[in-house]
Amino acid sequence: AASAADGDGDVDMTGAAIGDSGFSNLVAWVKSHGGRVDGRVDVRVLEPVGIRGGTATADIRQHDELLFCPWELVLGSGGLDDQMTAGGVRSSEAMCAVVRRVASEYRAGAASPWRPYLALDDSLTASRLPASWPRAALAELQGLPP
Repeated sequence: AASAADGDGDVDMTGAAIGDSGFSNLVAWVKSHGGRVDGRVDVRVLEPVGIRGGTATADIRQHDELLFCPWELVLGSGGLDDQMTAGGVRSSEAMCAVVRRVASEYRAGAASPWRPYLALDDSLTASRLPASWPRAALAELQGLPP
């Protein structure tokens, strides 16, 4: 049987709801920009492993639309070609542009128009993304072997 979420937002392996994970804010944000999110979709966390992902809260028929995200909400590019090339030339600089953009928007905090989305991503707050590290921290790594 699924357990109810406790005050810390933990759940058991059945995927019981985590309360307000910020997903309701994200849904409201998407809808305010002309997007659509089916009410049968939620974000859940499976503990103790901590895997978070989209889940169905009710049966969904084949071909039902679950999400429509307007391009204006896609952070960093208009498509794969934008992410892999700059001026038509494939480059590592272009491949990192989206990561740098995400880090920049994260550093902007509440001023970022993507805050409802970024608030769901704990990898940024856990400092696992080097592009989000301060320059001083990156400088300390220079010269170290890979």
